Amino acid sequence: MENNIKTIIYIDEENCVGCNKCILNCPVQNANIAYIKKGENKIKVCPSQCIHCGHCIKVCDNDARKFIDDTDAFFENNNKNKLSLLIAPSFRHHFPNYKKLFGFFKSLGINNIYDVSFGADITTWCYAKYISENNIKNAIAQPCPPIVNYIEKYKPELIDYLVPLHSPAASLAIYLKKYLNIQDELLFISPCIGKYDEFNDPNTQGYIKANITFKNIKAYLEANKIDLSNYNEANYHLFENGIGFTFSRPGGLGENFQLYSDQKWVKEVSGQSLAYKYLDTYYERLQKNLVVPDLLDILNCQDGCNMGTGTCMDLFQDDIDYAITVLKKQNILNSIQKEKYKLKGFFDKELRLEDFYRNYESKLSILSNCIEPSETEYEKVFKELHKSSEKTRSINCYACGYGDCKKLAKAIIHGQNLLGNCIFYNKKELELETIKDDFISIVSHELRTPLTSIKGAISLILNNNSESQPIPEQYLQLIELANSNCERLTMLLNDILDLQKIAAGKMKFVYSCNSVDSLLNEAINLNKAYAAEYNVNLIIKNTASNIYIYVDRDRIIQVLTNLISNAVKFSKLNDTVELTSKRVNNLIRLEVKDYGIGISDSFKEVIFEKFTQVSDINTRKKGGSGLGLSICKAIVEKQNGQIWLESQEGEGTSFFIDLPECHR
Repeated sequence: MENNIKTIIYIDEENCVGCNKCILNCPVQNANIAYIKKGENKIKVCPSQCIHCGHCIKVCDNDARKFIDDTDAFFENNNKNKLSLLIAPSFRHHFPNYKKLFGFFKSLGINNIYDVSFGADITTWCYAKYISENNIKNAIAQPCPPIVNYIEKYKPELIDYLVPLHSPAASLAIYLKKYLNIQDELLFISPCIGKYDEFNDPNTQGYIKANITFKNIKAYLEANKIDLSNYNEANYHLFENGIGFTFSRPGGLGENFQLYSDQKWVKEVSGQSLAYKYLDTYYERLQKNLVVPDLLDILNCQDGCNMGTGTCMDLFQDDIDYAITVLKKQNILNSIQKEKYKLKGFFDKELRLEDFYRNYESKLSILSNCIEPSETEYEKVFKELHKSSEKTRSINCYACGYGDCKKLAKAIIHGQNLLGNCIFYNKKELELETIKDDFISIVSHELRTPLTSIKGAISLILNNNSESQPIPEQYLQLIELANSNCERLTMLLNDILDLQKIAAGKMKFVYSCNSVDSLLNEAINLNKAYAAEYNVNLIIKNTASNIYIYVDRDRIIQVLTNLISNAVKFSKLNDTVELTSKRVNNLIRLEVKDYGIGISDSFKEVIFEKFTQVSDINTRKKGGSGLGLSICKAIVEKQNGQIWLESQEGEGTSFFIDLPECHR
């Protein structure tokens, strides 16, 4: 099911910092999925859960949430069919020179341009007639797609209260197709990214073929440097409108509805922070037979369609309201004759209500993560989060974005979030890590003294082995094995103590300007004998000359030695390990490249973590503590550098180190 749902709102991974602000501000928080990419938390959108309210795009400070529409397809149009545009009422406020823009559209081959204000006039007539003829007591207006999405997906019990009539854009499309026999394909110039859902819903019969947003039209004009002054003005294909253009502001439906009946209570609710909570309360009140509005005019956006999710949101609402109010006064004078609304008589005579009906359907079945976990599942996750008491399970802070510990636990159970997004969990993990590190440090120091004594005793025995006093062969093998294991233990203890020093800030670094040529040559000389044991060649290749880096020489040699020894261990017989250097911007990049077994994608994510070793059975015999790369990373980062790798299984691995250049 998920694969069949088009992604309208998507993540720009490069910009996402995993701050959880999108979760915090989302009216349906399970529409977000947390995951780890290159060690960093990212939050992507779950298309089947998303209602396309667009609030995450608005609140993201890092420009990490974006949307797609049909703008590119429109401007790249290869369609041989005639096209006409339906223009949202708020368009004129965002494009003051809209008539010139219409001229530009005409130059692209657009046939006619229609004002959806007339569609809003039709919608109002339909609402009034439907409510009156069917004696409807309570109803929810439906021109707002995110509201419809929310009800169909999360509150299907409210579907029966949705007015089963088309939106202004769709109503205009039906009028053009059924009453004027217009054969053109109709495209909507839109202030709303959610209109995609409406137009692609089978229940709206595909009258409108595309959703093209104001924001992306502006972006296209700017990117292509379109000078509108070069185009002739064009106007709407004229209808005698009423005041349907007021639909674009909060309460606009009520303003129109009053022309038919001032006896109905029309309540306006707008904005993501209010609308969805209100719907939850609305249903509760219906269940309790408490009073609710006759007609609920509810909008996703706080300023209505005037500042919809598909706009640049760069206008001040009062300016738009003023312009609408002036226009309303003019149209009211033209629309009212002998205290009768002229369009009502026209619509009564010309329109059939049944032509404008539409259906809704529950989409609850696609929401797999709405299933309530069992107590056993909750208990398991809470234990993993180190939350053992009711108090710790109801901290309900907002670090994870949910503001509810149980909601986070549910998201983790459904695979939509991670333990690491809980700040309480991270604190406890840090405490446990500190305890573990302290224990390891104590054990390491305590082991070092007896280990030194044991190694000294073994060395003494081996040094006294002579022809005159030979050690029996069966004992000699055991002693040599003990000596080898002592060396391994010593190396492990040294690695652990190095990590402890780095973590505690006690490792000393002595910085100086060092020739890269000199460093690479020294690293090769130190590792030649080791490479020879594996029949592997070490070479310096394509190295820039006369470049220097500002580092602690001994520590960088330690890093290079570790990388070279790893490369040698995982190379094939008679392979070559290459060392190179080059200047990249103001940094010097060192590379250690092998042509060995390579590293799997899953292992790349954790390779710099402590006690990490390649787990393939053929590589376990290679040895090592699993701490080397963790130490390398810590040393490089302490010297204002960066280390990473590129690898292809079966082809080899390259480790890269970027370090600050030293200008002599």
